Amino acid sequence: MVGRRLRFLGLVVTVGAAIGLALPAGASATSTYYDITLPADGSVVNTIPSTPSVTFIANHGWQAAPDCDYTGPGLATSPQPCNGAHEKPAANGVFSLTVSGSVVQIAPPVVVGPSETETISFEYDTTVPSLSVDSPAYGAELPSAQPSFAFTASDDATGSLSTTCKIDSGSAAPCTSPFTPGTPLGQGGHNLQVVASDGANSTTVNHTFIVDTVAPVISVIFPTPGVTVDSSVPEVNLSIEGATAGSFCRFDYQTYQACGASWLGGSLADGAHTLWVKGVDVAGNVTEISVAFFVDDALGSTPLPFETSITGSKGGKVKGGKFKARYGFSLLGPQGADPAVICAARVTITLKPKGGRTYKKRVKLRRSGERCRLSTSFTLPKRFKGKRAKLVFRYPGTTALGPLSRAKTISKL
Repeated sequence: MVGRRLRFLGLVVTVGAAIGLALPAGASATSTYYDITLPADGSVVNTIPSTPSVTFIANHGWQAAPDCDYTGPGLATSPQPCNGAHEKPAANGVFSLTVSGSVVQIAPPVVVGPSETETISFEYDTTVPSLSVDSPAYGAELPSAQPSFAFTASDDATGSLSTTCKIDSGSAAPCTSPFTPGTPLGQGGHNLQVVASDGANSTTVNHTFIVDTVAPVISVIFPTPGVTVDSSVPEVNLSIEGATAGSFCRFDYQTYQACGASWLGGSLADGAHTLWVKGVDVAGNVTEISVAFFVDDALGSTPLPFETSITGSKGGKVKGGKFKARYGFSLLGPQGADPAVICAARVTITLKPKGGRTYKKRVKLRRSGERCRLSTSFTLPKRFKGKRAKLVFRYPGTTALGPLSRAKTISKL
């Protein structure tokens, strides 16, 4: 008989050439004549077929009329024809399916052989895996081109749980926590996709983030390195770019304080000090710089090594409800001093009207031959016109040139 496939009692069976009335050599009651192809042995499934797929695999002209029996949590043993209605798992768990029946010959005469069985085990699971990306936070700005991600995946199935990861439109590959991209990422936004699968169900999580490896840019305008400052409360001037999470200053080993383009950090004793400035962005990039300088708060009482002059306009002018007084300054250094060095320093000019607030300016001198000259003005409320005031010219100097401070009492503004 030529080999062919027949449908018998609702089962797909394979029948080969007839070889006689007896069972094949070596066949016994424990021989396997049935192959259960759905569900697969050892599989994890989330659906149960309405009719199990069972194939009769003996290659000797015999086939079977078997029964199917699902056993497991909450199920009773009740074999029923495989091609008819039968009890199936309704809750998650590990189950088995047994196919049993007697072997018969297709062509006459019909001979009944021994009973044969085939049993497979599978897991029925309709619960999707639990999956979360724990760190860094969703949408975070990260200071690394190859950041590390921690994720947690779990499942109630007894089968193996696998996870894959991919960045942006790249290829997914098996991964474990923590996961780090294999190649550096470019600046800007990216997406991490993690998929957890238990063989029957899967869960996908998309996690966006931003790569930012550019640190803030900071420079100290004042004090300059090595300068001697004539105030115990020096005013710090800074240039800060990209410090989106804040900028911070401190003197020596004090605690950092928030600071901006201008900062007064408190009283310092005479002597050497160090200014520290730190900028931080939201990605966590940090820039920290330092400048060493000196404080000499007694500069005003030091003998003057320079020739200075201070002139002022008489009475000033009132315009728009405000009073403007203009003053000129001239500075000549000691013999042999370089005018370019003397004029390069910033000076502090303070106007102290009697009975009112102090007005202060920090300005640069202009070189004029061998002298340094400056003309500046103060705009005051109108009520100060005619009042007495004190004008203080303070030159910070350097360790090489020495300090300078000169005050002049103005009879009337």
